[in-house]
Amino acid sequence: MAVDILLKIEGVDGESVIDGHEGEIDVLSWSWGMTQSGSMHVGGGGGSGKVNIQDISLTKYVDKASTNLMRACCNGEHLKEAILTV
Repeated sequence: MAVDILLKIEGVDGESVIDGHEGEIDVLSWSWGMTQSGSMHVGGGGGSGKVNIQDISLTKYVDKASTNLMRACCNGEHLKEAILTV
């Protein structure tokens, strides 16, 4: 089953030609997660530990957005908003 995953970042143009998402960045895959340790003791209930939230990771083709994304990373530029559509 094919799924279209797109990333829209203000000021960064991609190469999508999908209706309604023209100029967005085509994403091949993405992942995001979190973990929380727990503890079980004899005679007591389970306790929860501190949550560990992972970074969002994206995989995309090298395209016309790549240079602008690399430049933003190298310059420490803050990208105001990114919308991931799955």
